[in-house]
Amino acid sequence: MAVLGGPARPGPPRTAEAGLADGGRDAAAAGVGAFLRALHAPALAARLGAGLPVDPLGRADPHRRAARTRDLLDGLARQDRWEPSPGMDALLAAAERAGAPAAPPVIVHGDLHVRHLLIGDDGRASGVIDWGDLCLSHPAVDLSLAYAAFQGTARAALLDAYGPLPPGTATHARLLGAFLCAALAGYALDTGRGALLAESLAGLDRVLT
Repeated sequence: MAVLGGPARPGPPRTAEAGLADGGRDAAAAGVGAFLRALHAPALAARLGAGLPVDPLGRADPHRRAARTRDLLDGLARQDRWEPSPGMDALLAAAERAGAPAAPPVIVHGDLHVRHLLIGDDGRASGVIDWGDLCLSHPAVDLSLAYAAFQGTARAALLDAYGPLPPGTATHARLLGAFLCAALAGYALDTGRGALLAESLAGLDRVLT
């Protein structure tokens, strides 16, 4: 587990899967942005990245991710959990037209979503778990969390703490956010996880804001 924000705080951390009110996410957002800025630092990739695989799951490939996202959303629609929207269609098409965003690969967590983000009892981000997909890839792979889990002032705080995004990153991060939310929603339906389902469906709306 990676720890964010210094010494451990009182109370057991919980995953963001448990749900946070959208208006109460500002406290977590800046810490996530600072954490990702450090993780994605080119110097870190130069020092530690030599032995890591390069995007083994193809998450930086927008054509592959868009096709898979459409399949997942179609599955949710068949279960009456998702209503197709022009906004989502436009996002997927824009990501495909733009192609893979150009930027040197950095070290990424590779599977950063609400089940892997820990929140302390003070509402701040306190850790990141499940590093099995650690690899070299585009920063958008992790920045998907900025669009799937945050919006409004919270998203702005995260992106301000992170710093300038490489060109094309926002569109691709939104695509990956939609993919992860759709995948998590399907998993939640299969396993009866009501809180995760609600969070994931809300995330599909957030990526479009």
